[in-house]
Amino acid sequence: MSLGTILRGRVAVAGLLLVVCGCGSRMVPIKGTVSIDGKPVGAGTTVMFSSEGDTRPATAVTDETGAFVLTTNQPADGVMRGEYKVVIINRDNYVEVPRNGAPTARDGTAFDAYRKAMDEMRNRPPKPGALPLVYSNPSTTPLRWRVPEDGSDAHFDLKTGTAAAVAGQ
Repeated sequence: MSLGTILRGRVAVAGLLLVVCGCGSRMVPIKGTVSIDGKPVGAGTTVMFSSEGDTRPATAVTDETGAFVLTTNQPADGVMRGEYKVVIINRDNYVEVPRNGAPTARDGTAFDAYRKAMDEMRNRPPKPGALPLVYSNPSTTPLRWRVPEDGSDAHFDLKTGTAAAVAGQ
């Protein structure tokens, strides 16, 4: 047997072991939808899978039908298996942090405007079709998702002013 034949055989066995033991890519393709009160959230809503444990965060932006495809490193490459908090942000439940410093600086008009906008958002009554503020922050979102090995779709049907309803887990 030649050295080339032996090396090719070892490479083939190593590749087979990676496939059999699951030691290859840990990325799982995940697509899904976001709706509120039974209607798509529309284009431009950001969906973030915030990692819980030894995983990397993933993000997506919805299209006009509320559909999204998760990205971790490269477009549509999926997400690592594991547990995630799901954060959903759009213009209904987000106030931009002042660019001239963190809002914790507590000085200046930029922070005052930010604080006022956040207070208004927290105190407004639920508006049909508007994403509640609770979904916009990893520390307050009730949404959780365990990424299945088969890459099942993630569907989030949110209700105005109520707890989250998650299908597909």
